[in-house]
Amino acid sequence: MPGIHRYHTIAFRPTTWERELIEKRCELSGLMKKDFIIQSCIHSKVVVAVTRERMLRIIGEVQEMRDVMKDVAGQLMSGNVTLSDKSFQEMKEEYLALAITLVDLLDGASYLFGYGTAENSPKRKAMKDVDELADAVRRQEDMSKISEDSV
Repeated sequence: MPGIHRYHTIAFRPTTWERELIEKRCELSGLMKKDFIIQSCIHSKVVVAVTRERMLRIIGEVQEMRDVMKDVAGQLMSGNVTLSDKSFQEMKEEYLALAITLVDLLDGASYLFGYGTAENSPKRKAMKDVDELADAVRRQEDMSKISEDSV
């Protein structure tokens, strides 16, 4: 439908220098600008500016995720699930994004805890676990799409 966008828009205003740099990198990468920016944002190193307020926000997000997951687990165990398929899918995507972001943030703050970027760092193990979880979610989504297409 005209005028209706499927996905959300994220916008920013770079300086002239930043724009030139982004466009040159995009051009040399061979990717479309939107794909280059998405990949850069997702796969870039996260630098953490630690403040008390920021740590409290992170802790709050984790506590909220824990509470919701406990509630969902209780519903699943009792067989009385109140989440619709769409709500469950949205929750999976939100918490998977949160888990990936937390791992990246902790890696960015690893210097505070005496960890470097060694191959056996806790971040490497956590990232492997998150990648496995993301793959499982993608496989489930693919199976759901296949079953929807066959109906």
